[in-house]
Amino acid sequence: MTWSRGSARARLCSSPARWTASTASASTSFGGWRAVRSASRLFRFQFAVGAAGALVLGYAVVAVVRATSLAPPSAQDLLRACAAMELASLQPASLAVAVLATVSATSALRGVVSAVSRVRAHGRLLRVLPPSTPAVFGGVAVRLFSSGCPEAFCAGLARPHIFVSTAAARVLARAELDAVVTHEAHHARRREPLRLLLVGVLRDALFFIPALRDAERRYAALAEVAADEAAVRRAGPRPLAAALLHFGARGDGALGIAAERVDHLLGAAPRWRLRPSLLVSGAVALVGVAILSASVPAGDVSAPLVAMQLCRLTMTVLPILGVLALAGAAWRRAAQR
Repeated sequence: MTWSRGSARARLCSSPARWTASTASASTSFGGWRAVRSASRLFRFQFAVGAAGALVLGYAVVAVVRATSLAPPSAQDLLRACAAMELASLQPASLAVAVLATVSATSALRGVVSAVSRVRAHGRLLRVLPPSTPAVFGGVAVRLFSSGCPEAFCAGLARPHIFVSTAAARVLARAELDAVVTHEAHHARRREPLRLLLVGVLRDALFFIPALRDAERRYAALAEVAADEAAVRRAGPRPLAAALLHFGARGDGALGIAAERVDHLLGAAPRWRLRPSLLVSGAVALVGVAILSASVPAGDVSAPLVAMQLCRLTMTVLPILGVLALAGAAWRRAAQR
């Protein structure tokens, strides 16, 4: 989504000249819009997992509310709770409620913090940009801003805009600039900044589903490849390849070109499948939370007692963990000498 030499992440294995000469034709490599379909499927998968996670967490919250009693405990229960300092002293129902409440609260807090921080970061990006003026390249409306570094990107959540630096407009040939703008126009049509924000918030909120972290990375890569397909269908692969090389080969010579984008320009099919182990672990986590929620009896847990026991347990465990951490640090320092 961002074209600049600061986004370098990978290096080409072949020379630029060889790569440009061997790019596949638009009709043979991109006739089926494979990356667009793959990105759409992966986006739907992430939202399906997010919906399942939200339902399971909602069920967990209902189970916690049903199982928890806010009535003050008896004096005998208080004495017994004060004497209990081990995890084993917690009743299974109390432990289940504590786990479900912790997971639900953590998920909600992480989701809110992630959404707020990402929206604010996007707003900061737009605020720090130099003043921009309207321009049209290749029939696409853009915002042209002054910068000595070639850059082009799509920004804006509700109404995304395409931003192009004056350096990019100056150094790129017209066909290359049109390819870059077409690439970014694809992001704008699909509201890619908003999509990436949403999948990032899902990943942060549903932290116990590791497949979402991998899916977010795969989706970001596929979104770039899908935008490349849009540019290639318009003018063929050569202008886009030349633009990629021009952006990537500036400065220190690091190439700001993801390896998968190069492979796709050479005709390789995009890959969006996730690791089976992550899918299995995510399914196990969701099923585990659902089963734990269903196993909690209604009105059987005293919230004040659980809070007291967990507080005492924390006060007991934290010093032990601190001592172990200090001992481990001392052992590592001794091993390094």
